[in-house]
Amino acid sequence: MSRVARVVSIPIYEGDTVADSVRSLVPQLADVWVVLGLLAVSNVALLLIPSPVRLMLAGVFLCLLPGYALTTLVFPAQRGRETAKSLRKNLKNGALGDGERAALSLGLSSALIPLLGMGMAAAALPLTLQNILLVATAFVVVAIAGGTVRRLQKVSDKRYKAPFWYWLSEVYQLFQGNTVDIVLNIGLAVVIIAAMSTFTVALTTPQGGVEYTETSLLTESPDGELVAGNYPTEFGPGGQADLVLRVSNHEGKNMVYTVVVQLQRLESERDSEGDRAVTARSRLLRDSQQVEAGNTWDYDHTVTPIMFGEDLRVVYLIYADVPPENPTTDNAYRYLSLSINVTEPA
Repeated sequence: MSRVARVVSIPIYEGDTVADSVRSLVPQLADVWVVLGLLAVSNVALLLIPSPVRLMLAGVFLCLLPGYALTTLVFPAQRGRETAKSLRKNLKNGALGDGERAALSLGLSSALIPLLGMGMAAAALPLTLQNILLVATAFVVVAIAGGTVRRLQKVSDKRYKAPFWYWLSEVYQLFQGNTVDIVLNIGLAVVIIAAMSTFTVALTTPQGGVEYTETSLLTESPDGELVAGNYPTEFGPGGQADLVLRVSNHEGKNMVYTVVVQLQRLESERDSEGDRAVTARSRLLRDSQQVEAGNTWDYDHTVTPIMFGEDLRVVYLIYADVPPENPTTDNAYRYLSLSINVTEPA
């Protein structure tokens, strides 16, 4: 027995043009257009809308769209009017009713987002709101595209069609009646949105971990890799070196870091505690950068010493807020140092 492969086809009836047939698909794929529109809104909101509103939109997005996209992929058909005894047949044919779709979308989203987060962690991708939305958006696009293809493979009257007007009328009815019912329904909607936002915060905030800032000084190897080594320690008159200061934010919140780069001259003799006092200091560079939670700032810069001698060091003073008027290693949030020698001009 030969098998005939099914292909996606757009029905063209007598007297219809291709454009007419394509337009007929608009209501049949209305939910697909809505999902794609919400995707665009969510990603634009991430860049333009203030944080509290952005968090609510992201929560709605994460709690609804991934599960709905997967449901669309697995169940491309509309459930018929058969009795409950034919539920197994409906599931086999990829058919599902509206109520089941809504419940399954919420349940699948709750299961999918942690799984996507685990995949991001395995791929060493920082678990930030932006990255979660990016990965979830890619998943939704792939799933909704596959679901659209599967839906178009069904006969037109068996394709799932989202009853938006029915849903809107149901929502409208929630805000009709006496004042008590309206207040209760509004309160329920606020609770649901708050729960979605809390879910988003829980996903993007490290739980139970140590909060810290990691710093390192790097150089570029001959093959273009950044390595913690091969530091320049000998400078001639007018010499300079290209370095990279890496600041990684593991504080669990967005941070504004400021780095102050100083060239310091030290006493040749050590005190009773083994330290050498700073006899002179000069600021070489200063820069600031906002670093979101889980992200890293690579500060590319060039060091040009302006002192001469052997008892010199380049010091990187990193602050998590505005530096004081007299930045030192004692008041810095983090600091790094590199001992250097600078030859005097002949």
